[in-house]
Amino acid sequence: MMRPAAIGLSAILTSGCAVSTEPHQPISSPRTIETPDGFEPSTAVYRCETGEGEIRLVTRTRPNGLHVFLPPEMNQAYLNCEHDRRASIWEHAKLSGVDFRAVGNEPGWVLEIREGNRLSLSYDYGQSNLEADISVSRSDAATRSTRYVGYAGERRIEVLLVGESCPDTMVDETYPTRVEVTFDDRRLTGCGRPLH
Repeated sequence: MMRPAAIGLSAILTSGCAVSTEPHQPISSPRTIETPDGFEPSTAVYRCETGEGEIRLVTRTRPNGLHVFLPPEMNQAYLNCEHDRRASIWEHAKLSGVDFRAVGNEPGWVLEIREGNRLSLSYDYGQSNLEADISVSRSDAATRSTRYVGYAGERRIEVLLVGESCPDTMVDETYPTRVEVTFDDRRLTGCGRPLH
């Protein structure tokens, strides 16, 4: 849900990151985390207006506190900040070590590749998951493509990345990579991009 907010320099300095409908009032109080066991970091991206255009603020929770990644020009207030949920999801994946991320529709699915040797596929609108070690990776410069093959037990999963423009009409965004995922006699198509 997008909601207007104001972020002032003094609010950022005093509370780490403040987002509110009124200046200088954080939407949540700081939390103390007793133990990092099982702690799952969260990431949020805020798009804010300045007198000279738009900037992006990124926050990341960790067991030892809140990290705020600010632009270098901190000499003005950032107004009308809106939480960008979709950008937050992609930024969270990047900060969690995902190198490539792809999405598809009908049925909804998400593919993440880490370090070129591990892939995670969430499919059927998140109802099913498949994790696999990548055993084969082949790139072809002539076709601008990379093919990954991995196994989860006896299940084979094949991923084809093709370096060509790929429009996602569900969110009105164009990605730089067309993606095909094949497993269990199923073929999923979608779009993605590298995160690093």
